[in-house]
Amino acid sequence: LFQRHVVSCIASDRQGKWLVTADSGPENIVIIWDSSDNFPQRTLFSPHRDIKVSRVALSADAKYLLTLGYKEKAVLFWWIWSFGEDKPHAVLEVNLPRDSVVAMDFNPYNSEQFLLMSKRDIFIGVSGKMFVTERGERKETDKYELKVKKLETTISPDFGKLTCFTFVQDTAQILVATSRGAVLVFGYTIQYQQKVQPTSFENLRFVKVFRIEKYKINVITSIDGVITTGNNGGEIHFYDEQMKLLYWIHGFQVDNVRHISFNISPRSYQIFDPECNKPCLCWEKVVPEIDPETGHLKQKLLKQQLRSDASVGGKPIIVRDFIVCK
Repeated sequence: LFQRHVVSCIASDRQGKWLVTADSGPENIVIIWDSSDNFPQRTLFSPHRDIKVSRVALSADAKYLLTLGYKEKAVLFWWIWSFGEDKPHAVLEVNLPRDSVVAMDFNPYNSEQFLLMSKRDIFIGVSGKMFVTERGERKETDKYELKVKKLETTISPDFGKLTCFTFVQDTAQILVATSRGAVLVFGYTIQYQQKVQPTSFENLRFVKVFRIEKYKINVITSIDGVITTGNNGGEIHFYDEQMKLLYWIHGFQVDNVRHISFNISPRSYQIFDPECNKPCLCWEKVVPEIDPETGHLKQKLLKQQLRSDASVGGKPIIVRDFIVCK
């Protein structure tokens, strides 16, 4: 199907049902796949015409597709791919030089919002319907547009170049990691707050920066209220949403953590704390509950056998299964 073209980029929705791939051939194509049967559902032939597709992103709900190519500057194409049209629903040129974008993705908690990042700059973007004014009245049209805003910072170059980012659900913050172990925080409020409702992307601002690790951070991700990082020292760190260290893994047979991928499904478990601190005869008689979210039986775990985090209360540290790419 790819006619010996090399797949240059890949992305998926939140559930992993829909995949999008782009190849690097002279007549490149973008394909949206249904992962349940590995069958292509939509094919875009040379979506940027004679320009190769450099990056792709798929929204968490699989509704929107974002493709990036370069002319003199970066050009964004935004698609509602299920409509079956051969032209993008919105186009935007961004003042970024060729091959400068190192990361691009949608906000998994707000599909109308997306982010572009180069080694020096961060652009937050939104999609929406275009409005016109007729006879003094503002009316919505059937056309779409993209808007982007460069997020300004006041940090020193000593903190390093930007490497990766993640969106945090409860705080509506964006965390951006650097090549010198620092993390930049962008948010809608200066003080840390839980359950923040994001307002207009125009209100998103730089909050602070702090150095948390000794090595270059290659990946940062947020899932189930835990921030996870992987760095050039082969270390994996787990933080809470205020970036307080909870747990860390080091000294195993990985000298460089390039990427971390967590299981799509949340982990189902029950924690037991018997007086004997070990599985006894009654252990087998314990019937695990069914997790209403996943539909699977909950895993039985002994509290005394679980690792504790670095918080004052020493809570058990339990995360989803994950794989590490080095």
